[in-house]
Formats: sequence, C-alpha cells, structure tokens
Amino acid sequence: MAVRGGSPGEPATLAGRLSRGLEGDAVAAVEVDLRGTDDQHCLKVMARVREETPRDLLILARLSALQPDLVASARGAVAGGAGAVVVCGSVPLGAGRWWSGPSTAAVCRAGVRALAEAAVDGRWPPVPVVAAGGVHDGDSARAALREGARAVQLGSALWADPTRLWAVREALDDPGSPDPRRTA
Repeated sequence: MAVRGGSPGEPATLAGRLSRGLEGDAVAAVEVDLRGTDDQHCLKVMARVREETPRDLLILARLSALQPDLVASARGAVAGGAGAVVVCGSVPLGAGRWWSGPSTAAVCRAGVRALAEAAVDGRWPPVPVVAAGGVHDGDSARAALREGARAVQLGSALWADPTRLWAVREALDDPGSPDPRRTA
C-alpha cells in the first residue's frame, strides 16, 4: 500500500486506518511517498506512520534520487522507523506530478549508488534499498542490483505490459544469468 499527504499526520492516519481496517495480513507493507522533502520532514512523517501502524509492519520511505540531500533524507526516514528505502528516478513536473519511465533509469541508479556508498562510509544505516525507476526488463533490474539495490520495483512498465513483472522475475531467477551483486 502506498500513501502520501500534505502534512506529517495525513499519511500516518491513512496508513493506520487501512492497516487496522483490513482483515488479516492484507497489508504486507506501507510505502510512504516522501519525494522532495527534507530529512526532518522524513523523520516526522515516518515516526507518525510508525506510531499508527503495527510494529511488525514493514514501512518503506519513497525518496527521489533528485532530493537535495538524499542521504540525509534517507537517514531521517530510517530514524523515524523506515525498514527500507525506495529510490525512485522520477522527475518532478509540477505540484504533485512526476515523470517516470525507462528514461529515468540512470537517475534511479545514481541515487541507489549514492546510498550504497554512504552505507559503506557509515553515513547512514545499511537498510535495504529498492530501485524504482527505469526497471522494465532483466537487464535494467540487474543494473540496479549491481549499483547496490536489494530489490527492484516495477511501476510504469506494468502499464504497458502487466505480465512484465513475471518476465523480470524469471530473468532474475535464471540460473544462467550472473548474480548481479557479484558482477562488476
């Protein structure tokens, strides 16, 4: 489930209501859209969401690779309770509008690389990073994983072909393919 809001309380209220209102394990994770926000806002929003949701629910912070200080925003999100960070390559078009698609792959991978390097340097906790931007086939998924992502997320690629998810999964599961985390 993905949520966003104009104030720190809006995503928290929505995530809390949905996670409490659905039966059983209907919500496996909550992704909070924090694109374009600073580290303090990330911290406040994630802390509020964490207060409103079950402790065992995975909370992901969606950040833009183009944020002025991606590492600080990621650090704030993790300090507030994020268990993973989703780095998207989407480009802002205006108020609440973003461009995404295959052309944003390089932006996404640069953000993933920046967080991977910061984790090695000890500048932020090494929580899982998910690449979300320009992932549309096995090669683009492997490229994101080589940069340091632990997982990939498909978005606009699914609009063009809803079966793309399985094609990417099969490509990554192919034992003949090199392990992207071990390829230079």
